This record gives sequence, C-alpha cells and structure tokens, in this order.
Amino acid sequence: MAGLDHAGFLAIEATEVALIIFGVWVVLRMKDHMVSGMLRSRVQDVRTDSISDKAFEQVVLPLSGMGSWAVVVSGALMSLHVLGINLAPLLTVGGISGIVVGLSAQAVLGNMVSGLNLYISRPFVAGERVDIMTGSGGKVLSAFVEEVSPMRTHLRDDHWRPYVIPNKVLAELIISNESRIIESNSVSFYNRMRSFQFTATIRYQDFDKLDGILKDYKRFMSECSLIDRTLPTHVNLDGFSNDGLKIHVHVHSNPSASRKFSSFKQEMLYNLGQCVKKSGADFAWKDHVEFTNGIQPGHPGNVGKDRTPELASMTAVAT
Repeated sequence: MAGLDHAGFLAIEATEVALIIFGVWVVLRMKDHMVSGMLRSRVQDVRTDSISDKAFEQVVLPLSGMGSWAVVVSGALMSLHVLGINLAPLLTVGGISGIVVGLSAQAVLGNMVSGLNLYISRPFVAGERVDIMTGSGGKVLSAFVEEVSPMRTHLRDDHWRPYVIPNKVLAELIISNESRIIESNSVSFYNRMRSFQFTATIRYQDFDKLDGILKDYKRFMSECSLIDRTLPTHVNLDGFSNDGLKIHVHVHSNPSASRKFSSFKQEMLYNLGQCVKKSGADFAWKDHVEFTNGIQPGHPGNVGKDRTPELASMTAVAT
C-alpha cells in the first residue's frame, strides 16, 4: 500500500512538472508569435522607414530574448519546488559559487558582458563593414563582420584574412560602421547646399589688374560644376585695408560637392590664386599667409595696442 501511495505521489509530481513545462512552452510560443506580429506590422506600415524599423528591432529582440530566459528560469525554479527541493540552500551555494567563479573568470565574464552589450546596442551586425580605431584615432582594422558570438567577434578583411577579437577589447575601441552611412538621419545635411565665403587681399600696386582678376574668377564660377548657380554668387572688391585690396567671394556648393566640402573649399581658393597669378598680381603679405575661421586679420598698427597677431591676407568662412 505504501508503495502505491509513493507511486501516486511521484505521478502527481511528474504531472505538475509536465504542466509547468507545457506552460513555459505555451508562454514562449505566445511571446514569439506576438513579437513576430509586431515586427511584421512595422514592415507593412508604409509610414515607418528602415531606420525606425531597425531601431525598433534593436529594442524588441533583446527584450524578447531576456524574457525567454526569465520564463525558462522561472519554470525551472517552480519545477524544483514541486519536486521538494529546498531552494534556499541552493541559492546560497549558488551565490557563493558565483562570487568565486566571478573572481576567477573576470576576463571570461567581461567578454560575455561586452558581447551582451554588443548584442543589445548592435553597433554592427553580420555582413556590415566597419572601421575599428583606437581611442586616439589610430586605425586598427577595416573588415566585414562575419559573426558576433558571446565571447568574441569574427571579422574578415579585404584580403579575406580572418580576425577574431575578444568582445571586451572591441568594446573599448572606436567603431565606425560604413554600411550605415546612408541610413543616418543626419545624412540629409550633407545633401544640402552649403555656403562658403572668404576674403583675399592683394597688393595696392596691383589695382590696375583687379578688374581682370574679378572677370576671370566670375568666368570660373559660371563654368564650375561644383557651384550651385541657382543661388546668388558674388566676387567683388570689398574694401581697402592697411594690407591691400580686399576681394570678397561668396558661393554655395551643390549637394554632391557638399559631401566633399573640404575639396570644394580647396577648389574655390586654389582657382582664385590661379586667377591672381595669371594676371601677374600677388597677394599682400605673401611671406605670411594664414587662413582663419572668420577672424579678420590684424594690422601692423594694432600689434602694439591689443596684441593682435599679424595674420595673413586671406580669411575664409564656411557654413
């Protein structure tokens, strides 16, 4: 009789454990179905763009994974309680063991935590190309991401050489994701026109050559494909200074030139210099030419008064 009672008790425990496992499975399936439905609705919604969709996935998928683990761990603890196992000593031993293991495996845990951080933040995913740099900006590697595992990240460069970097090391480096340049909300700024204006000063003895310089530069501006000619462009005598004759230039780059704005500025400045040299003129203070960011050059008479340094004959301002 006692044997039958014991068998019945075991059958009841097994039934309860089976029900807990079934309940965990049902909850996980419902969660996965709900997450899939949310992602599908985001994709089908024409009002959302790819950037917001990916941001939504970066939040929902990690939360879904953590929710799955929470459900599984809760089910395991409930099953142990049904089987009559006292969880208090187990949790105590587990806590002490966790401290010991944590102290002896800090590097491993650091890689795992960094891997979890990479998984949640997703600065890159498999298939994307990244530039990895040190904190000072020194380039370490340019490669494609092959796999992000819990402990390390696998990459392959343009010569198909494989690289494996511990996640803890990777988390301390600067990562530039080339694959996401066109997805940035700020890219539209680089597709708009940008204004560039600068002032150049030529010598007073070249006054008779000024008209030729202005005409040549106007001709250059009318032919240059980098300039947005739907907006006003100006090149004119802007005034007289102690240094010489001031020529002011104001142009706007077109969208393609805005993406390489430094090259655009160089082209504008270089061609003005070419026009000046072509006419046989020269810049004032030619032995000391220095570009400033909107700061007007000081004059020799001001050095003793306000300690303004003697700057050059050309200043440039970009917006």
